[in-house]
Amino acid sequence: MTDVLDAGAGPANALFFQEDGKDMVLAANRETDEIALYEITAS
Repeated sequence: MTDVLDAGAGPANALFFQEDGKDMVLAANRETDEIALYEITAS
């Protein structure tokens, strides 16, 4: 199963980590010059 996190973004670097029991992804998006923080949850 694949889910799109953020269309139109091109992550240059990504980091998966767990904090307070939550699964998180931190991404530096080169296309938008932004840093994004995503919380991964079950769908």
